[in-house]
Amino acid sequence: MITGPYKLIRRCEVTAILILYGLPRLLTGSILAHEMVHAYLRLTACCQALDILGSTKWRVNRRVHDVVETIWSQGGDIAGLVDEANVARKMREEDGFYYPHNLDFRGRACPMHPHLCHLGSYLCRGVLEYAEGRPLGKYGLCWLKIHLANKYGGGIEKLSHEGKLAFVENQLFDIFDSAANPVDGNCWWTNAEDPFQCLAACMDLSDALRSPSPYHAVSHLPIHQDGSCNGLQHYAALGRDYGLVGS
Repeated sequence: MITGPYKLIRRCEVTAILILYGLPRLLTGSILAHEMVHAYLRLTACCQALDILGSTKWRVNRRVHDVVETIWSQGGDIAGLVDEANVARKMREEDGFYYPHNLDFRGRACPMHPHLCHLGSYLCRGVLEYAEGRPLGKYGLCWLKIHLANKYGGGIEKLSHEGKLAFVENQLFDIFDSAANPVDGNCWWTNAEDPFQCLAACMDLSDALRSPSPYHAVSHLPIHQDGSCNGLQHYAALGRDYGLVGS
């Protein structure tokens, strides 16, 4: 969506529900209405969460997309991602766009767009960024480096945070080269397990480190994080087991 986020919960609907909630139970069908209102109110929190996700403004990372287009024009192997590449090509000149979300049967929130979205393929994630950037700050700069190491993969993602930060510091020459010359340079980023996200991180980190104040550099890059052993985390929360949480 380009015109703006679509709200699942609107003021008039909430007002109407509050009025219904106060109706006497003796009215015809009041029990059914009462249960319906309770069901609606239980869904309200979910819909509000979906509204927040749908209000996030995205845009195409044009520098990464330029690299994708160059690879495509040279006969590069992205044939399985034609739909994603076509959508990115159409949307790259937009200042921003939004993704309406819904819930699947597990309760997981997913974008409703079938092709180009931030939970899609490695290409999708590489060519998308937030339209509204934020200053990195001290911790943001560290997480950007950790994100880059994770996207490079090859076992690096299994290191400790300190190990990942050390890896990035040791690869700064190649990171700068990847950002400045992604096609004609050493192409270090192409060795990554997730090359386009790695390239986007190289560009973002290079911009930050070459700026007068890296902590104040504005970043648009999403930092994806996956949970580890989520089932055990739920068990630990239910049992208040701090030892299991730490493990």
